[in-house]
Amino acid sequence: MQVTTYSKFRARLKSYMDDCVSRNEPIIINRNEDDSVVLVPLKKFNGMDETEFLKLNSDYAVHVLKIFKRMKLKSQKILDPASFKKLK
Repeated sequence: MQVTTYSKFRARLKSYMDDCVSRNEPIIINRNEDDSVVLVPLKKFNGMDETEFLKLNSDYAVHVLKIFKRMKLKSQKILDPASFKKLK
């Protein structure tokens, strides 16, 4: 994870933004001791946002996991020759 100062970030804004996106990594920008910020790629932010939503909505998370399990079971289903003929 990159760490930079506000002055360096401001001088090379486009470069830092490009690095952040291409590496899919946050960049910490130090302004003062307690006033630091983090530049995060949108894809990573959306993933963090979705994870937070699932943590706060456990019923929905359980529902999603059940769907994934059903999808996995269906994709692993092996057809015998008789069943395969019925699909045609």
